Amino acid sequence: MCVCVCMFYDYHIYCVCRLDLEWKIIYVGSASSESHDQTLDSVLVGPIPAGLHKFVFQADAPNCDKIPPEDVVGVTVVLLTCSYKGCEFVRVGFYVNNEYADPELAEQPPLKPQFDKVSSSTALQVCSLFTCSFAMHTV
Repeated sequence: MCVCVCMFYDYHIYCVCRLDLEWKIIYVGSASSESHDQTLDSVLVGPIPAGLHKFVFQADAPNCDKIPPEDVVGVTVVLLTCSYKGCEFVRVGFYVNNEYADPELAEQPPLKPQFDKVSSSTALQVCSLFTCSFAMHTV
């Protein structure tokens, strides 16, 4: 097991809904193929009483061994998705920048990634939101 780019992901989610919803946190391991995506965690929430509710959704870091070496350093995305009866209707993408903190490693990255030297920062204030409307009574 290797030390990975970040320790965990922690999202505070507010929702007003009385449905059974499935939430997922997905780490995009490579922009070139979805086969490197890792579902870090998923949780079913609901049904809950009417009103505003908050829950904290945390997940461990991705498995470094499943990230292609050429994609360890650079920008990637962590997705927070929500589905109802298997139909995804919300997808929020948070940009994550993985880089070597050491200037020498940043200038000349090693052929084999040194995960313990990679630092990660998530731009929580900059995200991409995708929503899809559908008739919930037909799903």
